[in-house]
Amino acid sequence: MSVSERVAAERGEKLGESVGYKVRLEGMRGRDTRLLFCTTGILLRRLLLDRDLKGVTHVIVDEIHERGMNEDFLLIVLRDLLPRRPELRLILMSATLNADLFSSYFGGAPAIHIPVSLTLLISVLITCRKPIPYPLKPAGKDLVNFAA
Repeated sequence: MSVSERVAAERGEKLGESVGYKVRLEGMRGRDTRLLFCTTGILLRRLLLDRDLKGVTHVIVDEIHERGMNEDFLLIVLRDLLPRRPELRLILMSATLNADLFSSYFGGAPAIHIPVSLTLLISVLITCRKPIPYPLKPAGKDLVNFAA
C-alpha cells in the first residue's frame, strides 16, 4: 500500500486514480487505474478468472527470491501464459536473484543487471523527464535483475 501511495504522490495524483492497490480484502482503485500494486495471491486469483490476463500489458514481480508455494505456482502459470500472450512483458526483480536459474526456467530469457539502487534510478528518470530508450539493451537475456 505504501509503494502505491508513493508512486501516486510522485505522479501528482490521488491514490485510486491511475495508481491503485489490492491486498486481501482491501483495495483502492478506480475506472482509470492503469497501475495496480497487488499481492501474489491477488494476481493468482485474477488468473483464475482470466487465464490470459486480458488488458494487462506488464507483470512485475518484485522480491522473487522470496520463494514460497504461491510464488512458485505463479511462476509456473506465468511461464505457461507467455506463449499465448507474446506481447505480455514479464519482469522479475530481486537484489539476490540467481538470474541464470530464472533465465533458464523462462527459456533463456534475457537478464538486465542494474548496479544502482532502483530508488536512485527512479529519481534520476523522474528528474530528467526523458523517455526511457526502448527496447532496453539487454545483457543477452530477458529476465530483469535489479541489483541494489
